[in-house]
Amino acid sequence: VLNGPGTATGDSGNAGTAGLAATNAGVANFAGNTTGQTGNSGDGGLASTDAGVLNGTGTATGDSGNAGTAGLAATNAGIANLAGNTTGQTNNSGDGGLASTDAGVLNGPGTATGDSGNAGTAGLAATNAGIANLAGNTTGQTDNSGDSGATSTDVGFLNGAGATTGDNRNAGPLGFAATNATVLNGSDSTTGQSDSPAAAVAPLTTDNVAALNGADSSTGDSAGGTGNALTAGNLAVLNAADSSTGNAGDGSVSGPTVSSLNTAVLNDGSTGSSGSDGTDGAVGGDVGVLNPSGATTGSGTVDVNVTTEPSDSGPVTADVTHDNGVPGNTAVDANVDLGSVTTALGDTVTNVTNNGGDTTTNGGDTTNIDNAQASGGGGGSVAIGGFSGTYTEDWRAYCARVFRDRKHYTRKVWDRCWRLTHREDKKAPRQRQSQR
Repeated sequence: VLNGPGTATGDSGNAGTAGLAATNAGVANFAGNTTGQTGNSGDGGLASTDAGVLNGTGTATGDSGNAGTAGLAATNAGIANLAGNTTGQTNNSGDGGLASTDAGVLNGPGTATGDSGNAGTAGLAATNAGIANLAGNTTGQTDNSGDSGATSTDVGFLNGAGATTGDNRNAGPLGFAATNATVLNGSDSTTGQSDSPAAAVAPLTTDNVAALNGADSSTGDSAGGTGNALTAGNLAVLNAADSSTGNAGDGSVSGPTVSSLNTAVLNDGSTGSSGSDGTDGAVGGDVGVLNPSGATTGSGTVDVNVTTEPSDSGPVTADVTHDNGVPGNTAVDANVDLGSVTTALGDTVTNVTNNGGDTTTNGGDTTNIDNAQASGGGGGSVAIGGFSGTYTEDWRAYCARVFRDRKHYTRKVWDRCWRLTHREDKKAPRQRQSQR
C-alpha cells in the first residue's frame, strides 16, 4: 500500500519448501523496498509475519539469504528506517530455532537488525530490537560458528554510527541465555561476547550492558577470557572512548570456573583480566571506577626486595616503582640499616666485670658481653657494631687492620670503624683546647 516504485511485498526467490503460513505487509515505503521472506535456499518454517512501514529506499524487511531451515515462527517489523536497512534473519547457514522476532525502528541508513552470518544452530528463541540507531549499526547475533543456547536477546538504542550489539565471531557455544543491551554508546562501540574458542564450556548465562560509553568502547568478554565460566556478566556506564570492560583472553580457555563479573563506571581505561590471568578460583571479577587514561584493573604483581646495608639516609629507605596501570606491577626495593636503629657505642669500654653474659652500662652506652667464658683468668668478647675483640684490644687497632685490608671485612664493619674514627677525630681539637 502506497509504496514507491520497485518495491516488492511477499515471499520471493526461495529455493526451499515454503512455510505453512506467510503474512506480509508493506506500507508507504520508498523505492526499492522488499517486504517478505526472500532468497532463502532452506525450507520455510511453520509461520512467518513481515511488516515494512515508512522505510527509506532499498530497505528489506523479512528473513533473507538463509541456507538453513527456517525457524518455526518468524516475525519481522521494519518501521521508519532510512535507506539500506535490513530487518530479519539474514545469510545464516545454520538452522533456525523455534521463534525469531526482529524489530528495526527509526534507524539510520545501512543498519541491520536480526541475527546474521551464523553457521551454528540458532537458539530456541531469538529477539532483536534496533531503535533509533545511527548509520551502520548492527543488532543481533552475528558471524558465530558455535551453536546458540536457548534464548538470545539483543537491544540497541540510540547508539552512534557503526555500533554493534550482540555476540559475534564465537567458535564456542553461546550462553543458554544470552542478553546484550546497548544504550547511547558512541560510534563503533561493541557490546557482546566475542571470539571465544571452540573448546570453551557452554555457559548458562551471559549478560552485557553498556550505556553512555564513548566511541570504540567495548563491553563483553573476548577470546576465551571467560571460557571456563558458567555465568559471565559485564556492566559499563559512562566510560570514555576506547575503554573496555570484560575479560580479554589470549585465545585459550581461561577465566574462573563458576562466575565472572566486571563493572566499569566513569573510566578511561580497561576493566577485567587479560591473557590467561584469573584462571584460578571459582568466582572472579573486577570493579573500575573513575580510573584515568591508561588505567587497567585486573590481576597484577607485587615484588619486594629487602636488604640490610649501612646507609646515610636513615634507618629505613625504600624505592617504589609501578607500571602497567591498575593494578599493574609494583616493585619495592627497601633497605634497613640495622646499625642505625640502635644507640651508638661509646668511645671506650671500661670497668667491665665478666659474669657470663652481663650487660654493662658506661656513660649511657650499653655493651653486650657475648658468650663470655672464664678460661685463663678471663676472656669473653665485647660486641662493637658488628665485630668482636678481646677486652684488652683497643678498637683503634682493630679498625686500623680493617682500613688496611678492607676486602676481608664486610661493608658494615668498615662503615662502623669509619664512624668511630671520624667521631674521635672531631673530639681531638676540643681535648687539646681544654688542656691549654
